[in-house]
Amino acid sequence: MRKPTRRTEVGRGERVVPGVWRLRLPLPLPGVPHCNAWALAAGDGIVLVDCGMDTPGSMSHLDRALEQVGLRLEHVRLLVCTHAHIDHCGQAATVQERTGCPLWIHPRHEHLTERIDDPEAALARRIEVARQSGVPEAPLREWAEGQRGGGTGMSGPLASDRDLLSGVVVDTDLGAWQVIETPGHAPSHVVLHQPEHRLLLSGITCSAASRSISTTAGRPTRSASSSRRSTASTGSTCG
Repeated sequence: MRKPTRRTEVGRGERVVPGVWRLRLPLPLPGVPHCNAWALAAGDGIVLVDCGMDTPGSMSHLDRALEQVGLRLEHVRLLVCTHAHIDHCGQAATVQERTGCPLWIHPRHEHLTERIDDPEAALARRIEVARQSGVPEAPLREWAEGQRGGGTGMSGPLASDRDLLSGVVVDTDLGAWQVIETPGHAPSHVVLHQPEHRLLLSGITCSAASRSISTTAGRPTRSASSSRRSTASTGSTCG
């Protein structure tokens, strides 16, 4: 019997509401086939919220998703990242290089930058967290070997132009989006709330069904999170 084949993910774009577009970007991660980025209309351009992971050919998927909704990367006037994980900010350096746009991100991104600066030390911490969490030794060793020698998922260092903290607003054609700090899944995690239109953009949505682990200075912190990598909601929090 022929085994079912996994559908190849490609970049896709769709309008959610006028002035908000979802950009679905493929990921090479087990069990996580894609993440969502968002384009928000803003004057003569757009605000790009999150940008996906840097892998060979990944920028072509972002270009394709934008083109499907009549946009181009050159329309990006500002890049906002909901948190410092490679599937949400991995292509930030390339986006900045190609557009000249500023990057806004929460300053607590040492959990990512330390991993990039000293990958072996960061890997050792992740292995220890996994071991303490009960991951069996054999699959843990196999996973660790697969991590060594691979890419970082980042196209370059994070060069933030503004700290994304509570009280900061992101101006768009729909109005101002309020930044709300929501650490847990990552110390750098924030959500964007547009109260007049009852819209919420979140890198990760909370759910009691699954858990994720972030590490800060070697110490694990647990938080509830869904497997959906980014959500937009109208009137409520939903995937």
